[in-house]
Amino acid sequence: MGVMLEINLLTESDRDRWEWLARDKDTYFELERSDDDYERTWRRLLDDEQVRGIGARQDGRMVGIAHYLYWNTLEDAPARGLYDKVGRLHQGLILYTYRRDANLASTQR
Repeated sequence: MGVMLEINLLTESDRDRWEWLARDKDTYFELERSDDDYERTWRRLLDDEQVRGIGARQDGRMVGIAHYLYWNTLEDAPARGLYDKVGRLHQGLILYTYRRDANLASTQR
C-alpha cells in the first residue's frame, strides 16, 4: 500500500518546519533569500486572499510544502470571459477545467 499524505492549509504552528523546508529547497536550487523574504512570503501564505500555503504531512510531520493561486472569477469579468471560452462549466460551484488537445502542435495557440 502507498504512503498516505494529509494535505492541510498552513497555520502559524507550521512556521519553523515551513521555513526549514523552504530554505532547504532554496539551497538545493542555489537561491539566496533574506530573512525578510521568508517573513514576507510566510505572511502572504497565511494572510493573502489570493495565495494559499499548504503542507503535506506524513505521520503528522510536514514533509512537503506548496502554494496555489485562487481568485474569484465572479469578481474578475475578464478572467471569467476567458475561462468561459476555454473551460467547461460544472454544476454547483463554478469549476473550470481545461485540457489542451494533445494532437495540436505545441507551437499552435
